[in-house]
Amino acid sequence: MDALFPNVHEATRRLLKRCGYGVIDLEGCCGALNAHSGDLDQARQQFDHLDKSLIIVTNSAGCGSFLKDSGARAFDAAEFLYANGLRELIRSAPGLVKRVTYHDACHLAHGQGVRSQPRELIRSIQGITLIELENADRCCGSAGIYNVQQPTMAKQLLDLKWQSIEATGAEILVSGNPGCHAWIEQGCADRRSPVMVLHTMELLEAAFSGLDELAKK
Repeated sequence: MDALFPNVHEATRRLLKRCGYGVIDLEGCCGALNAHSGDLDQARQQFDHLDKSLIIVTNSAGCGSFLKDSGARAFDAAEFLYANGLRELIRSAPGLVKRVTYHDACHLAHGQGVRSQPRELIRSIQGITLIELENADRCCGSAGIYNVQQPTMAKQLLDLKWQSIEATGAEILVSGNPGCHAWIEQGCADRRSPVMVLHTMELLEAAFSGLDELAKK
């Protein structure tokens, strides 16, 4: 996430601070990328270097799933913020007048069972119309490193996902995982689509600051 979408980290920090939490950045990879590629020994070594005395909040579905499976006190950012006051806080934010649809990242919906919390937070934004995506939890083709290992099949899955996205008429596609984000955004570029692809945290922070202001940060 920090390499591809640093704005997502910034949005997550601001939202946590809005809810009254201090934020400490953990150094190093959690090991999820190693685990996804089958190197479980290296994944465990990476995980063992983390400070497990802290509650770990992550904005990457793949990281969250790995951390929880490994025994850390980990929460997806939407899951944590929903349980700790953001829903009530965001209702008083200026909001956004946009049509939005939500894609369930596999590691978030299937791996962690986090489905309703992101949707409820999105629905709490003034002016937002959330349009349910057909087969929202069907894989987009990213699937860890699947789109690198099996690009032809991954592209077929991406095409199916984009058919569903376009059918909603949404202006913004939201998801909670950097792999999905990058892969769906690639499909957006290929189609020259006007649909904006955002992480859940970016959309939620934009409810307070506006999309234009968020892009500057």
